[in-house]
Parts: sequence; C-alpha cells; structure tokens
Amino acid sequence: MRTFRYILSLLAATLALLAQPAMAQAPETSTKAQPSDPVFPYLLTIQQPAEGATLDVMIMNAAGTYTAVSSGQTVYNGTKVDLFFVPQEGYQLTVGSITYNGNATTAETLAPNDKGYTAQRSFTMPAQPTTVTAEAELIRYTITYDPNGGTLPQGSPTQYTVVSDEFTLPTPTHANTYLSFEGWKDTDGNTVATVAKGSTGDLSLTAQWKESELAEAVGQPTETRIVTTIMTADEILADLAATWPKLTFTTDRGDVIDSPISWKLKDGATLDLTPGKKNPFIWTATPLPDGVKGNGYVMNGTTQVYLEASPITPADNGEITITDENKFQQDDGTDNYFNGEINGEKGKTINKLTLTPPADTDMTIKLNEVTSAATLINGTGKTNLTLSGTNSLGAVTIEPGNELTLTPGENAGDLVNTAVTNNGHFTDLTARVPTVTLPGNITLERVDPAASTPIPSTDGYAELKAGITAPEGTQMNLTYQWETFNAQAGTWSTAPDDSQLRNASNTYRTRTVGQYRCLVTATVTGDGGTTTTTTLTTPPVAVTPYVPPVTPPTPQPATYTVTLPALVGASTTPAAGAHTVTEGDGFSFTLTLDADYDQSVPVVTVNGNALTPDASGKYTIADISANLTVAITGIVRNTTTGIEQVENATLIRAESGALLIRTPVSVTAQVIALTGNVVRTVRLPAGDSRVDGLASGIYIVRLSNEITKKVIIR
Repeated sequence: MRTFRYILSLLAATLALLAQPAMAQAPETSTKAQPSDPVFPYLLTIQQPAEGATLDVMIMNAAGTYTAVSSGQTVYNGTKVDLFFVPQEGYQLTVGSITYNGNATTAETLAPNDKGYTAQRSFTMPAQPTTVTAEAELIRYTITYDPNGGTLPQGSPTQYTVVSDEFTLPTPTHANTYLSFEGWKDTDGNTVATVAKGSTGDLSLTAQWKESELAEAVGQPTETRIVTTIMTADEILADLAATWPKLTFTTDRGDVIDSPISWKLKDGATLDLTPGKKNPFIWTATPLPDGVKGNGYVMNGTTQVYLEASPITPADNGEITITDENKFQQDDGTDNYFNGEINGEKGKTINKLTLTPPADTDMTIKLNEVTSAATLINGTGKTNLTLSGTNSLGAVTIEPGNELTLTPGENAGDLVNTAVTNNGHFTDLTARVPTVTLPGNITLERVDPAASTPIPSTDGYAELKAGITAPEGTQMNLTYQWETFNAQAGTWSTAPDDSQLRNASNTYRTRTVGQYRCLVTATVTGDGGTTTTTTLTTPPVAVTPYVPPVTPPTPQPATYTVTLPALVGASTTPAAGAHTVTEGDGFSFTLTLDADYDQSVPVVTVNGNALTPDASGKYTIADISANLTVAITGIVRNTTTGIEQVENATLIRAESGALLIRTPVSVTAQVIALTGNVVRTVRLPAGDSRVDGLASGIYIVRLSNEITKKVIIR
C-alpha cells in the first residue's frame, strides 16, 4: 500500500511538471532547490487571512532576490519558502497562526522595509502539496483615565478597536462642586471628547477641571467709618462686625459663597477718638474654598474709624494753618480736628490760609465758597484743593518742592481774585486760573479754545487747538496732552494718539464726537537747576458731528383740475373728465360736433363765464388758479335746412352785415353773443325778415320753434 501511494504521488508530480514547462525553463524564477534527489514540484496553496491582513509568499532565487509565489503554483520540495505578514491599520498577526499544513513555521529576522511587513516566517517545502495559512486579529487599544481628583463613572470604556463605532468619552464627577469638568486631554495636550471609528492607538487621558470664578462681591467694608459718640474699642469692633459681617460672593456659575469677616484694631495702634482723628481697624475675610478663583477681589483691608468732626468755619480776618486732612490750627496755634472741609461765609475773609501737608501724603481739602487774602503751600507732601461754589484764594504762593492741584468739586463755580505764583509744581484742573507767574517773572496765560468744533465733512477732521504758548524770549518747554471725557464713567482719559494727523504740537485732530480738553504743561528750569512745572487745563471743547448741508426740497407746484363735460352729439379733445393743470398754466381744448349735430351753435362757459374759441376753433383758459368746470350747451340734433330742398323751410344766414331769416310761420328770434348775452330779441312774421344793426362777430340765432343756427356777421 505504501508503495502504491508513493507511485501515485510521483505520477501527480510528473503530470504537474509537464503542465508547467515554463517554470522549469526559467532559471531566474525557478523554485528548484539543491537538496538531494528525488526533487519534484508540489502544489502550494496560500490561504489568506479572513480580514485585516495579507500574507505574501516569497522564494529567494539564485540571484539573491525574492520572487513572489501565488496560490496554486508549484514549489520543489526542499525549497525554503519565506512568508511575509502585512497587517492593515488596527490589526495584528494572531500568534502562531502562520502555519503550513498545520505545522509551525520558523521565525525570521525582519529587516526594515517599506511594504508594511510586521512579521517574517519560513518553512522548507515538503515533498507533498502544502497549504499555508495565516490569521489576523483586531488590536485592542487601551484607554487609561486620570480623573485628576474626580470620579470616573462605572462602565467607562477602557478598550476599543479600529472597527469600534464612534463613542463619547465619559464625564467624571468631582466632590468639589465649585469645579466643573472641562474635558479630557491626551499626553500631547490635545482635547479629546470622542473616539471616532477608525481611530488607533492607546489613549492616556487626564481630566481637566475649571475653577469657579468670582463675578460679584457684596458687603465689602468702606475705607472710613464715622462714629457720632465716644465708644470703646470693643464697642467699635462690635459695630463694625454688625455693619460688615461677611462678604457675599457670586461665582460665574451662579453659586453664592459667604465669607465671614473678622475685625481687629491695627497692631500697635491705640484708640484715639479725638474728633477727626483716624483709627485703623483691620478686616480680614475668610479664605475662599478650594475650587474658587478669586479674580483679584480684595479679601482684606483697613477701615479708618473716627469721631465725626465739623467743617472749619473761619473767623473773619483770622489765619488758618492745616497740617493734616483732619487737623488744623486757627490763630492761637491749638490743634483742632475737622472733617476736611472749610465752609466760607459771605463777608468773611481769611487773612492767610497755609497748607503744610506731611511728607509722602496726599492731603485733600474741600473749599466751599471760601475767600482768602493769601494762600501758602509750604508742606513736604501734596495738596489737593477741591473747589465747590465760587472761591477766591487771593495771592497763591507755592514754595519750591511743593505741589498743589486744583480740582473742580460739586457745583464748581468761578475762581475769582486768584493770582498764582508757582515755584514748585502746580496743576489746575478747574480751567479757572487765568495766569500763573513762574520763576524769572515769566507769565503763563491760559488761552481757551472755541467752545465747540464741528466735524467739517464726512471724511474731514475736527481740529482743536490749545492756544497756550511760551511767551516770546523765554526758555520754556511746553507739552500738550489731549484727553477725552467718558460720560458713562464720568472720567477723563488720554485721547488716542493723533500725531500722524497734526500740523502743530498744540493741535489735535479727530473724527470722534465727544468732549475734549488739553493739559498744557510748562517746564522751566532755574539757574540753580530747580525745575518748576505748571499744568493748565483748557475748558472742555465739544466736537460735534458733521451735519451735511440741507438742500431744501423743490416745492411741488399747486395743481388744479379742469373738468370737461360728457356730451351728446359732440366730443372734446382732450376727452371728457378731470384734467390736472399746474397752477399758472393754461388749458386748451377743441370741440367737434357729430354729423347729426353739426348745425348746432355751442355755448361754452367756465364757472358761468363765456369762453370764445380762436380762429382755429380752440378754446383756451389762461392762468389757472382754481378748480374749474367747463359747461357746454346749445348742441341739438339738426333740423331740415336748405330752402332749395324743402318748400317753406326755415333759412337763417348772414348777408352784407345783416341777418336774413326766412320762416314758414311766425316765430320769435333771439340773437345771442358767444359770451352768452342775448343782444337782440325780435318777433318775425312768416316769410323773409332782415335784422340790421348787429356788430361784426359770431352769433347764435335761436328761434322759438327750436331751430338754432350759428352765423358770422362781417
């Protein structure tokens, strides 16, 4: 039996060899090996993976290059067969699946290639038909989550393959309710929300959480607190805690957070309730909870508590020296406290007002209707005088190194009888100081621009000019800063740079409507190197919008109607009806009699006045200034005419300046002018009659037997 099977296999190999002579005759693609005899070709079947990969079968020929083998070709036994596995994206070789006739193949070292091979195996062709198989499987990619302090939902996907349907990544939760989930980010910092079908690769994801942000704060203590009675420190602390117990914050997500406030008297401070004496009380709010972003909201501060003091009411012809915002001396040199205001009284004058602010302080004093013969600024800090009502500061002297600013207050009025001598630094924001005397007896004069400037055209600019210039022959440096007013905020801010539009340093050009002012600063350096600065503010200037010239509309002329009547036996041109005519124009029409009515003598009137046609038969109404109605009468059907045709017929004609009438019966005749006036009425006997004495013209002759005829007397 064994011998019989061998003979059959040998016969099959021989027949296969005879069927493929080309393979044996092509040594460059021959699959013949060099092992010991006997050597025969055997059928090689390649069973490709069901999906996801391709198996390439190769045999190295004598030239050292690979020749591809297709399923159904024959290979000599003893030949080394190389198998190359090419997976698709998202697939890999199933371990141990590359076999021949169910036998394991040998692993080969896979050299780098550009064909996508991921595995190379081999076997030696046995002396029998051989089937090569390979299987591919889906790669299961892993998803690793870092919830970053949060909690991942149960059942969150941890694997996927290239053929998985698209899915959305889970949304984690966080115990801190002030944190909101913003999404997942991979190791490259990319935001990942879904995994699309066809995706590949492991994912390592980290949850991103966003803090709530403070959007509003309510309950913040004020910078000052006035008490009206003497209190202990504990009583003040209790009062402050009752007034401002907490800060209440609202987040951008609508959460409300209460932050209790604690109070204490500043370390090292001693309570002193001398009227106007400030006492620093420190407040601190409880820190915000985790997950809330402060956004710069103040969580602590100082409230100055002091016993309310009265404003200064100056004595007439006295002297006042102010050494602090709340401390002053009047005449006798005793320290007194006040609320930072001086209330002047009509008819009372301060002989001398001296302001000596301490170093490194900004002292603000409010003057209400104050009159002072002289004002001296000689402290080492900065003085700001806020002016309300009409004030008079007299001779104002600013000592070297001192600084004075005049600011308009509520209901700021005029600043009269004020002459400033500046040896330090002076700023006038009231635009009320007319002149300033500088070192070297230089006088700087304020020059006000026009109150308003319109934008001249759609593409033009309003040009503003600050007229303050350096006096001729002086060594003075002038700078110009233009500002615009923000009506909503109630503040002035630097106007946009227009340097590319200017034709001079003291001008400003703009197309933006609004209020503008200029701060002109003059800098003078004295012989000793001391610098003096003076800033004068120009009054606000309104830039108004461009108003295009208005071209008055062309008045529409008045129109009227001329109404022509509808007629029987005649027609008008234009036709009957109302016709529109412009005031002052004329209107003409013609009248055409029908054939059966052509012996009629029409009478045409306009609002009762007769209208006469011209030689061409045209009726014209001139200079129309009202609605008019035309009436046309006298149009009757023709009667028998022509004595030649009808015996005893009526005949009416003109001859030699007279009117001849023949009638078979006695009739009454009326001779009517075209104006409608009856010029003659006569009783005619039967037969021929003659009517003389008629002026030349056109007449209508109407007989009592209803015969009418138009005649022309020449």
